[in-house]
Amino acid sequence: MHYFIALDGDDVGPALRAFIVSNDLDALAAFSADISAHFSYLRQTLEESGYETIFCGGDSLLSHGMVKPAPSLFSGLRNGPCTVSVGVAPTAEQAYLALQLAKARGKRQAVMLTEASMDTVHVWSGEDSP
Repeated sequence: MHYFIALDGDDVGPALRAFIVSNDLDALAAFSADISAHFSYLRQTLEESGYETIFCGGDSLLSHGMVKPAPSLFSGLRNGPCTVSVGVAPTAEQAYLALQLAKARGKRQAVMLTEASMDTVHVWSGEDSP
């Protein structure tokens, strides 16, 4: 079984905007470098744990592997310039949805979706929209 891990930095956008609107370009560049270094560390940690990186850019990362990640994988991650939310699931789509649930539940957490099915049961056309 595949396990996809989606990570996303929490509240990075507002921090970037704050630096931009205050015209603090030095702080913006330093924060950007810190985010890049932290996500490089996260990528390396997941790769060392047997997960292959599919995408890593900005404050987002998607990886996959054949081993179900233990909670200790996430509790062992060191802190960085931002907290992260994580979604884990059998498909990339479900991992993204689990990530969104982690953010909706307050961020700074990992949510694992297991053996669930999400199927579209209806799509409204322009004429029958509620």
